[in-house]
Amino acid sequence: MDITPNLFLLVAIFLFISIFYGPWQGLCVDWARQSMFEARDQIFDAAAAGLICFDSKEYRTLRCSIERMIRFCHEISWPRLLLFSMLSDKSESTEIRDAIGGLHSDRAREISLRAMKKVARATFLCLTCRSIFFVALFFLARCARYMNEGLLMTIYNLVDRDAERFAHYTADRRAKIA
Repeated sequence: MDITPNLFLLVAIFLFISIFYGPWQGLCVDWARQSMFEARDQIFDAAAAGLICFDSKEYRTLRCSIERMIRFCHEISWPRLLLFSMLSDKSESTEIRDAIGGLHSDRAREISLRAMKKVARATFLCLTCRSIFFVALFFLARCARYMNEGLLMTIYNLVDRDAERFAHYTADRRAKIA
């Protein structure tokens, strides 16, 4: 029995896991934090333009919420998120909604809402990309999205051809044994 394919598979799995749980995790967190910094900058720019008062409770609430997400982005995972959502009260999400609703101009509310959505999107993508289960699920969903009938038929023909070869191979082996 030739162990080369098995050894190659073992090395490939080891490399994938090493990269996924090594630099990939840090890359996801760094990207999410960068996106959150940009969202915080949008709120700061709105305050600098006079749309939001720097001393207002709304500004401090939004800024503290984003800074908290930046600070703890590396520690959050799906199990922790589910646990915290079950154990915590829902006051922070209403606090953020109240802060956005409490802003005086429509433009300030629009900028703040867009910034908070950017933070939520970055958090979700960071969580998803750091989970090996969700990365595999995402990859399969993307593959299914791009598959069209022609590609599907090509794959079917390749599998059918290989199955035919396998059938001939097994028939030949049975004939040799008998």
